[in-house]
Amino acid sequence: MEDSKKGAALQPGAAPASLAPVPLADLVRRYGRRGRNSERYRLAPAVFGGRIHPGSLLADVAAAPRDARTATLQVPLDGGYERLTATLARDDVSAARGQGAAHFEVYGDGRSLFRTGAPLVSPGSPIQLPKGSRVRPDPEQIAVGVRGVRRLEIVTRYAVELSQEGPGVTVALGCVWADALLAPSPGRGAAARPRDRRGALRAALRPAVLRLASEVAKASTRESRAPFRPPLTLAVFVAPAPRGGPGAPDMGDLRAALSDVLREPQFGGVAVFAPLDRHRAGEFERDARRFAVAAVAPLALVAAARPAGATAVLLASPVPPVGPWEPWSLSLRASLLPPTGKAPAAPPLPEVTAPLPAGG
Repeated sequence: MEDSKKGAALQPGAAPASLAPVPLADLVRRYGRRGRNSERYRLAPAVFGGRIHPGSLLADVAAAPRDARTATLQVPLDGGYERLTATLARDDVSAARGQGAAHFEVYGDGRSLFRTGAPLVSPGSPIQLPKGSRVRPDPEQIAVGVRGVRRLEIVTRYAVELSQEGPGVTVALGCVWADALLAPSPGRGAAARPRDRRGALRAALRPAVLRLASEVAKASTRESRAPFRPPLTLAVFVAPAPRGGPGAPDMGDLRAALSDVLREPQFGGVAVFAPLDRHRAGEFERDARRFAVAAVAPLALVAAARPAGATAVLLASPVPPVGPWEPWSLSLRASLLPPTGKAPAAPPLPEVTAPLPAGG
């Protein structure tokens, strides 16, 4: 490729970025795995050069089938970064089981920014090549300019152009993108975090709240056997985030964003939800915190919401990620409260979840 050398090997003494660099893994966690065969990437520690490199991206590619030859990971950058630095290598553990040679490539908005001159193999690989062919057994440090790039593509490609022979060379396992960092552009130091955190949270919560409003309207019609008549006076309890999970949302921003978005859904030009007044909201939250235990939280919320004059109650619970690629999410469970003295509260409506932006 003509553009393949636009990214050069990292030079000693290169000037450090004036803004704190952002780990590429953080952006991948936020946006998830995107791109063709992106499931072939995993986030895990890598071992090479006698060191453990945490937070590495490892990819597996193979000679066959054809679709397995390339793995692409797309990362939105929004033009906010100057440079990508990384160490390219082969994981000592994984590569021992699949020692084929592989190329590492970087694209920005579809344009080639970097490609390894020689495909990488692990040290001591038994690969046998035709005379004149070459591979690289040592890690390679790169610095690739990404100024103005809105969509970054990290590509790992099996070196199909080589006639590779030897045990285990039909697959290339443990292709490592280690210590990958993005240097923000001047004035964009917060590029890795939403400049308006509440705005990012509102955008993340909005689809789930709209689904919730739709479920509430249908359930109200079903329970009352009459057309839905908004608004419902909603008592909202936001449970604290579990401790110890990395990337937990800022609870103040989360409460404010949820409060804003709950005012948006409308039915027939009328807001679906109306908040409790400040005094009753304070009483409800105090009583809910006094009663609420995880196992009986829905019943405790109903008991606390009735005296506050609510006609519906919402439990919003932050949920930590279940894996390294998953974001935090917010679980929303609503219940309708019939008038006092009538039927007991209906069972909670189906749970609605909203993935939260990283650092939200």
